[in-house]
Amino acid sequence: MNLENQVPTCDFIDTPFSCLGNVLPFMHTFYNAHHHLHQGQQEMFRGRLVPCHEVPARLDFVRQALQARPLGPVQAPEIDEAALDKAIHRVHTRRYTEFLTHAWDEWVALDPSNAERDALPSVWPLPNRYGFRVDQTPRSIAAKLGLFAFDSGTPLTAGSWRAARAGAACALAAAQSVLTGQRSAFALTRPPGHHAGPDFMGGYCFLNNAAIAAQALRDGGCERVAVLDIDYHHGNGTQTIFYERPDVFTLSLHGDPATEYPFLLGHADERGVGAGEGYNWNLPLPRGTGFADWQAVFQQALTAVADYRPQAVVVPMGLDTFEGDPISGFRLRSEDYGCIGHSLAELGLPTVFTFEGGYAVAEVGVNAVNLLQGFQEKAAAQTVALLTPQTPAQKDPLHGKTLQHILAELEAHYGWEELGRRIPVRCFTHDPSVGSSLKFLRKTPWAREKVEQLYIYTEQKKSRKQQKS
Repeated sequence: MNLENQVPTCDFIDTPFSCLGNVLPFMHTFYNAHHHLHQGQQEMFRGRLVPCHEVPARLDFVRQALQARPLGPVQAPEIDEAALDKAIHRVHTRRYTEFLTHAWDEWVALDPSNAERDALPSVWPLPNRYGFRVDQTPRSIAAKLGLFAFDSGTPLTAGSWRAARAGAACALAAAQSVLTGQRSAFALTRPPGHHAGPDFMGGYCFLNNAAIAAQALRDGGCERVAVLDIDYHHGNGTQTIFYERPDVFTLSLHGDPATEYPFLLGHADERGVGAGEGYNWNLPLPRGTGFADWQAVFQQALTAVADYRPQAVVVPMGLDTFEGDPISGFRLRSEDYGCIGHSLAELGLPTVFTFEGGYAVAEVGVNAVNLLQGFQEKAAAQTVALLTPQTPAQKDPLHGKTLQHILAELEAHYGWEELGRRIPVRCFTHDPSVGSSLKFLRKTPWAREKVEQLYIYTEQKKSRKQQKS
C-alpha cells in the first residue's frame, strides 16, 4: 500500500495546496527532541505484560511525513524553565510533579536491579471513604506509584519526566505562538497527555499537554477556550482538570467507555458540576463506527463549539480512530483525516493541535499530516477570502441597518419567544414574547449593543451554514 498517495481528497477542498504560495498561513510545529528518552519496555495489557504500544517510532513517522509534505517550520520550543514550571503547575499539583521528579531515583534506590526494568504500580487505593487514605504521601515508591497512577499500562522510565516536561514546553510554545498571531500550531511530542489529570498519570500520559495549552491560552487573554478531543479514547484527564469551570469547554468523541478504555469516565451524562455544569460534553460511539457516523457526531461537536464562541481551540489529535489501529475500534481511513482538518478550520479560530494517540505506526505520520494539511488548505482559502475586496455590507453586517430592521430580522429568524431568551431580559421593559420586542426594548446603548451582538452572531452562523451547503 502506497501511504504517501493517501492525501486528503474531500470534494469541497478546491484550492490546491501547492498553488497557495505566500497566502498559506504556515503552521508552526514544536518538536520534542527529548521524546526518545521515554521508551518503556512493557505494559500490562488485558492481563499480561506485552511490549509497549506507545513507542518513539510514532513521533518519528510524523516528523518524516512533515518533511515529505512540509506545512511550516519545525522547531524546538524556546521556553524559560521558570515559565514552564508555572504553566505546568497551573494544571498539575506540586505534590504530583514532586513525585514525577524523583520517582525513578526512588525506584532504583528500592532495588538497584530496578535500573533494568520499568516502574509499574501494583497496588492502588480504591475510592472508599474509610478504606484507604490518599491525603498522606507514603514513603515507599511502590505505594506512590499506585497513589499517582490509575493503570499499570504506563511504564515510568529513567527519562520519562524529562521527556514529559519537554513535551509540556512544546504545548506551551504552541499556545504562545497562537497568542502572538499565528492561526495554528502543532505540539509534536510524546509521551501523550490527555489521560493525565491534575494529580495522576495513566494511559501512557504524565503531563496533560492539551490542558497546559488551554490554560496558557486563558492566561494569555482568551476569555473562553474550547478543547475538542478526537482521540479514540476519552480524555479523562482533561475532563477532570476543567470539570468545574465554564471558561474551558471540553468536548470528546470517543469509544463507549462501557467497553473501551479508560472505562470509568467518558459517559454522556457527565456534564460538569457547579459553575462548569453544561461545559463538558462526551459523545461516546460504539466500536466499529465508520467515518460517516463519526462525522455526523463530529459536526454536532463543531456546532457546540461555535455556539460557545471561544477565542481559541485546542485539539488533542488522536489518530487511533484509524481502521488499522491495533488497540482501538473505529474505522476511519487515511483520506478521512483531511476532511476532519478541513472541518476544524471552518470554525475560523486560532487552533493548537497536540499529538495524542495513534498506534498503527506506519500510517500515523500520513494520517497526522493529512489532517493538518486539510486544516491548512481551508485556512488558506479563508485567508484568500479575507483578502478579497468586500462590499460595505459584507464588511459590517450592521451597515445601513436601523435598530428596527435588525430586530425585525431577528424576530423573523428566532420568533419572539426565543428572542426573549437570547437577549438579556433587562434589555426590555416587558416580556418581549407578548408583543413587539422593539416596543419594549429599552432605549439605552447597552440594550442596543446586546441586540447588535446577537445579530452579528446570527449572520455569521448563517454564513457558515451557507458555506457548508
